[in-house]
Amino acid sequence: MAETITDSMDRISELPTFIIHHIMSYLSEKEAARTSILSKKWHCVHASFPILDFHEYYAYFVGKDLASRSMAEYQSRLGKKFQRHLIKFVKFVDASLLRFCKLGFSLQRFGLLACLLEAEQSSFFLDKWIGLVIKNGVKELDLDVPPGHVEWMYTLPEIVFLAKSLTILKLGGCKLEHPSGTIRFHSLESLTLRDVHINEDMLQKLTIGCPLLQDLFLFDCWGFRRIDVYKACKLKIIEIEEHSHDTIQSVKIDLPSLQGFRLRLKRPKLCTIDLVGCPNLNDLSLVCVNLMDQEFHCLISNFPFLENLSLSYCLLLNRVSISNYQLKILRVSDCRNLKAIDVDSPNLVLFRYSNDSIPTISMNALSTWKVCLEKINADAHTLWFLKIKEFLGFANQIKDLELYVEWDEDSVGLNEFKNGLTSLPCEVGNLCLHLTRGSFSSRLAWLDGFFRLYYSRNFVVAVMNEADIKFIELLHEEARNKDNIRCCNSHPIKCWRHYLKDFKIVKIVSLLTSKGYTNPSINIYDLMGELPFKITLHLDWCFSKSLDKV
Repeated sequence: MAETITDSMDRISELPTFIIHHIMSYLSEKEAARTSILSKKWHCVHASFPILDFHEYYAYFVGKDLASRSMAEYQSRLGKKFQRHLIKFVKFVDASLLRFCKLGFSLQRFGLLACLLEAEQSSFFLDKWIGLVIKNGVKELDLDVPPGHVEWMYTLPEIVFLAKSLTILKLGGCKLEHPSGTIRFHSLESLTLRDVHINEDMLQKLTIGCPLLQDLFLFDCWGFRRIDVYKACKLKIIEIEEHSHDTIQSVKIDLPSLQGFRLRLKRPKLCTIDLVGCPNLNDLSLVCVNLMDQEFHCLISNFPFLENLSLSYCLLLNRVSISNYQLKILRVSDCRNLKAIDVDSPNLVLFRYSNDSIPTISMNALSTWKVCLEKINADAHTLWFLKIKEFLGFANQIKDLELYVEWDEDSVGLNEFKNGLTSLPCEVGNLCLHLTRGSFSSRLAWLDGFFRLYYSRNFVVAVMNEADIKFIELLHEEARNKDNIRCCNSHPIKCWRHYLKDFKIVKIVSLLTSKGYTNPSINIYDLMGELPFKITLHLDWCFSKSLDKV
């Protein structure tokens, strides 16, 4: 066995160095470092490995439990001890980088996480390291230096703006100031700024100075209130998340190349959005953007190729009206004042709605599609079922229906609802159910009402507690005792118990361990220790014969 391992290792060692480097790129920093002890050749291969990422090493030197803490916690808990650990880390990075640079190879990636106590004391090393990696043609630079105070923020040296080889740049916790010369990011394709101070003019110049830029991500950055992006002819995706200290007042983007735009504000507020110059946009996501109905309609009317639309916490919206042939995915969540949804999108394949209340809906969706309803508060009893029937009644065929329902009433007056039904329930392809806050009897009442509207042959239930297990057991009992049911023989449209022909457990999957069980005869009470889990049931119904008689 040992000979086989040695032979395999020898064969790997015979591969060209660039292939071994590619294999090592899938390892963690520590795993890649361990390969250096295998042999002299592997020591040389590791020394020339063009990926220097010191994120894990930082956690190793200062302690994993401290690597993500604030400067105040560092200083109060460790003081001089932390400074000694930090000095060791600085020396390690310095030696590693100098050793690599002496080989004269180009650097693929340089990643550095350093929560420095004072940027003033560390700027010498940071400037030195950045200068070295840029001279060695680094392609990916990931620098994260969260400061202790705003006054100590590390200012990026001007040499960075002349890095013609950079394709990916990620900066965190530093400050970007106007360089004395021009910005020449001739190869930059992706730019990510997180917790970075940058003003409006610098942001505009930065995008103009990146002719090949495709992705722009601004997360919790501050120093600007207006965003104006143009002349970045290759830019495809812009994602902006507002900083808690600043307020974004307006966004204007004039980029025919733009395909995806996502704006997340910290709290619901007014923000002017001008995307008229982005006719090819196909992915739009707005969070906490307060748009009036007419403003929203004017905004999305500019995007004939829109395929993915997501709206969250847009509190001024009363009616969402969309007419778009290309739209495939629509997500609406926590738009609490929404009263109506009117959609004409024949190619819609997924509709996800999350809110306590249920609006009226008119939707033209011709193809089979998926529906997910979340955070639906079912306290309205009979009215709730009537609204759900109206809400989903537009669908010609629902492929998948997923429901997250809060239901905590033990008794539900459904007589009026049951007596008013004149047709059998509609079939959905796959039904996934998450019932919360309810007892066993309340789950039974909910099921009795819902199965009068919809049924499925593939039924997935999230089992969180013993009441859910009893819920599954009830289905089994009702399927077995179908011939003894006498609950509603006088009604032309009977309850689901009369139509359930057979019941079978197909699969059980633990939500914690992902361990699966496919034994159909398994006793689900034996899986109490595996809670929570999802159980997939196959229900055999006899609605088809009954439909011919009605």
